[in-house]
Amino acid sequence: MQTLDFRNSAWYLADQGAMQFMVHSRFRVSAILVICLLTSLLTCPGAFSRDFEDEAVAYRNQAYQLQMKGDKARAIEGYQKAIALDSTYPAPHNDLGVLYEEMGDFDKAERHYLKALQLDPNYVSGYSNLALLYERQGKMDRAVQFWEKRVDLGDPDDAWTVKARERLAVLQPDRYAPPPAASPKSRSERMADAERPFPGTAEPTGDALDLYRVGLKEYRKANYPEAWEAFKRALEQDPQNAKISEYMDRSLEQMKRVHKQVLDQKEDNLAKMQTERRFAVAEKIEDHYVMGKVYFKRGDYSRAKTEFEQILVTLHESDL
Repeated sequence: MQTLDFRNSAWYLADQGAMQFMVHSRFRVSAILVICLLTSLLTCPGAFSRDFEDEAVAYRNQAYQLQMKGDKARAIEGYQKAIALDSTYPAPHNDLGVLYEEMGDFDKAERHYLKALQLDPNYVSGYSNLALLYERQGKMDRAVQFWEKRVDLGDPDDAWTVKARERLAVLQPDRYAPPPAASPKSRSERMADAERPFPGTAEPTGDALDLYRVGLKEYRKANYPEAWEAFKRALEQDPQNAKISEYMDRSLEQMKRVHKQVLDQKEDNLAKMQTERRFAVAEKIEDHYVMGKVYFKRGDYSRAKTEFEQILVTLHESDL
């Protein structure tokens, strides 16, 4: 399937005598609508740039899934479509670099990694991948250069920043000596790290103790609403007990965390559905456009008209 490129489409129709298509009285209005649709993408690209960016992300995501399944040919095609839709998007260039490196084409891999960094000098993954590529090629000085950049730009606690520091310590131990290893902690110190008691608090007593134990049981089972309710009732029996109050607060925080996870999952599912829908619409439009161009080139204007009209119908029905 050919890449959807509306900007070139407008020029194509003009260069191939689009006015011939418009003068046929049977479908002059439809022709004008289609030409306006295509040429508007050429004359007013800003109005559609957001859509193109979204479609580029959709193509990139699908290509990544294909790459994970081992379908390298279709993955490459998907990444190239993403680049065609958004020429400022660094991620598909980085992805192509990884793919070509896996395939042993180091020159193409290097070009795409460098292109990703040219588009976004703060795209840290490009520095890591280039450093690894140069190490693989034995170009250690270049590898050090890009590992250093990765350390400079990365979050100090990020796993790849840590890896970059480790590689620098191996490649240039005189300049990048590893930090001294911390002395091992005693068993009591490790236990203190794992569970710190509440200072200056006493165990609940009486009815408060029974309710407190119920709360602990539910808390450990991750039944946070039930735990919170039990701790609340326990606190009513022993209002000054800091331990009960602390666990009540913990239960509330866990309830908020779980609620946020549920909302985030719903948003992720909705975003995935929208991405899949937009991808399907883009493919449908592309199919109609390609066939319309074929019929137009053959001089079969009736069928070309039908295909181009279907682009308008698809856009209207999709409400995108």
